[in-house]
Amino acid sequence: MIDLSLNELLLCYKFPYRRQTVRYDYSIEIFSFHFSFKQTMFMTIENQPIRYETAGVGRTVVFLHGWGGGIAGFQGCCNILSEDFRTVNLELPGFGQSPPPAYPFDVGDYARIVIKFIQAVCGGPVSVVGHSFGGRIGLILAADFSEYVEKVILIDSAGLKPRRGLRYFWRLRRYKWAKRLVKRKLLDPKRLEKYGSADWRALSPALRETFKKVVNRRLDVYAARIRIPTLILWGAKDRDTPIYMAKRLHKRIKNSALHIFPEAGHYSYIDCFRESNGIMRTFLSKN
Repeated sequence: MIDLSLNELLLCYKFPYRRQTVRYDYSIEIFSFHFSFKQTMFMTIENQPIRYETAGVGRTVVFLHGWGGGIAGFQGCCNILSEDFRTVNLELPGFGQSPPPAYPFDVGDYARIVIKFIQAVCGGPVSVVGHSFGGRIGLILAADFSEYVEKVILIDSAGLKPRRGLRYFWRLRRYKWAKRLVKRKLLDPKRLEKYGSADWRALSPALRETFKKVVNRRLDVYAARIRIPTLILWGAKDRDTPIYMAKRLHKRIKNSALHIFPEAGHYSYIDCFRESNGIMRTFLSKN
């Protein structure tokens, strides 16, 4: 169950309603109702247009959505946290209104693009919040670019080597058999699609190679290199990135804190909206 009050639900809209004055770059007060205005813009990095929204003033927090997501994924959090921080909500290449990359990216390519974006748009060091696929990028940024990233929040993050059971290996074996039959023209190539994940099947051909490169890269080694303050938020009922991954991250990242939401799933920051935003605000406010 999503833990939202009426006021917090209203915050999820583009022009959120508030009863108190909030610090924003552009704001107006009408009959004690407060409306905040975000700026939606595009920045071109390496000939790659990137859509993003920014709101608020203060220390900069950059948000990186999960696979298949976009700006909408973190809008609710940005509406809340932009009361105290400058929030920058990215739409990564290939998602939403940001066009797909010109060639298949891996997660390192996404990390490079984000760092160049931070240099161009944000200036000084920032905090990074990454969910799932965004957490993959966050792991690399926190490990290798600490001169630009001072804190990182990893929410139900992907990227660690998963545990595999017999069912997985049997499915993989069947896929390899089917692939051989396709090469011999004994099987329709479309039959191979059923072996792909739901995320892969939903992708355009242009992004399928990117997806394969991203999910096949293991980032466990990056976790061990992180030395900046790290907050790990996780849903105990997450089936996409199970809870053992959170515990493994916490063990490998020095100076990390782990908070588990007992009733939340893969979108723990939405399932426990009020609590997660309070925890993130406290973490980001500390010097």
